[in-house]
Amino acid sequence: MNSYARISFWIIVLLLSLEFALAILHISIMTVFSGQEILEDLFDVGYESNVPTWFSSVQFLLLGLVCGSIYVFQRELHPEKKFSILWIACALGCFFLSLDEVAMIHETAGSLFERYLEGNETPTIDSALSDFNSYYWVLVYVPLALPIAIWLVWFFSRELGRYRIFPIVGMILFLLGAVGVDYHEGTCSDVDEDQITGIARWIVVEMDSYLIEEMLGVTLALMGCLFLSAELFPKYLGKIGAKNGDTSKLED
Repeated sequence: MNSYARISFWIIVLLLSLEFALAILHISIMTVFSGQEILEDLFDVGYESNVPTWFSSVQFLLLGLVCGSIYVFQRELHPEKKFSILWIACALGCFFLSLDEVAMIHETAGSLFERYLEGNETPTIDSALSDFNSYYWVLVYVPLALPIAIWLVWFFSRELGRYRIFPIVGMILFLLGAVGVDYHEGTCSDVDEDQITGIARWIVVEMDSYLIEEMLGVTLALMGCLFLSAELFPKYLGKIGAKNGDTSKLED
């Protein structure tokens, strides 16, 4: 195992460990430490601008960097591959999602869309949205996300080979987590949380743990891309060395 592969392995171990820790903290806040506002503000995965939010942002940043590295390696190793440039599109998308996590772009987009609908309300729109149990950002993002997700399944299947299962499963988990948590919050918005305590509160009202599923999905996507990047890295160094007249072999 080369040094890049070892680093990749420990990155995945670290991310999975942190996700497990965040899940335990979230469950503890919903049960044992219920009502502790300081802990909720810091670690509740349903809140914004806290530790889980920044963790998600870093995940997307890492994924974007890895996608960018794959483009650099593929461009050098296989310049004939015309689809390699699409790794740049993946990297830019990840950088946007990283920024979205901390800047709350999707919440802002949802609020603007809600104001637009309220300002142009018609009986048809009112009827269509009367039973809508989620945030309005879902109406903005999901129509864009679904065709992109279909394209990514094709792209990952083509480019990642035997590693494609990780990002494909990860993408499914991410979409279920991202949409599922907001749908749950919408359906439970009328429930009086103060009347529900202990484990029942976590199960019935505070199922923001969907977001742990979302984080796991990003880690799986990162895992597949890191595996490919680690596989390409020694070949990339070998070709660069050959260009520079260095015929020494890469030490594992």
